[in-house]
Amino acid sequence: MAANPAEEVPDPNPSVLEKLAEADLAQFVMKAMKSLPAAFREVLTLRFEQELDIGAIARILRLPASAVKDRLYRGLDQLRLRTERLAKHG
Repeated sequence: MAANPAEEVPDPNPSVLEKLAEADLAQFVMKAMKSLPAAFREVLTLRFEQELDIGAIARILRLPASAVKDRLYRGLDQLRLRTERLAKHG
């Protein structure tokens, strides 16, 4: 048993290394996002940065919800492919 019980409680805050890793990941994803076609980048930004739902994005872009869903799906797929490529080749 530890002399001080408070030493056994893990710190809920992220460590400096965790913060650095998160910042690196964010930069990595942003680099991949910038390489996407504008139509995909626009929908992904509205969905994940602005946290808008499909209906709101459809109204803003004056597109059917099905087109927004298609762009989200295709944009996420392209983002995955580009991040994999960046991870392999820098």
